[in-house]
Amino acid sequence: SRGMSYDENGVMIGRGTLYDNGVDSIEFFYPNGITSQVMLNDDQDTQSWSFISIEYEDNGNMIYHFTAYDNETSVLARYTDGAITSKLYTDNADIESWETKAESFDQSGQRDTLSYRFDDGIIHFTYYENTVRTRIHQQDDLDIKNWLYLITDFAVDGSISSKTTAYDNGIVR
Repeated sequence: SRGMSYDENGVMIGRGTLYDNGVDSIEFFYPNGITSQVMLNDDQDTQSWSFISIEYEDNGNMIYHFTAYDNETSVLARYTDGAITSKLYTDNADIESWETKAESFDQSGQRDTLSYRFDDGIIHFTYYENTVRTRIHQQDDLDIKNWLYLITDFAVDGSISSKTTAYDNGIVR
């Protein structure tokens, strides 16, 4: 079934659709007719996700795409001028070994940073340049290890160029 709403000038501003599989879709539109937001609900539990929300600029470029999955994980992707800039994965059900996973992307859409906050409190950053891993930085914010941070730098060929460890006792190697 489908329902639509219009403004005082007869321009459609919203549309709701209930699909046969139980997915409920609500769309909103800019005055120029371009979709501004889409929200999907899986009320009948026929999909692997429970909720999706997508927002667009008035030129049609996506701003964000959020998906909440049935297993209590979620993904939030953000965009600038239609190009992906970041993704944030959240594990609310303790399915993964991490609480959050984040990716950032350069202007060409290549990943330049990948980070994890692990369940044990370790924070792990991996940095990339032109898709090549350049550095790994790990932090022990909850003091569960005998070190504060570990840094590993990589050469262009992928080999390790340097390693630095800062220990809890103040020694840095």
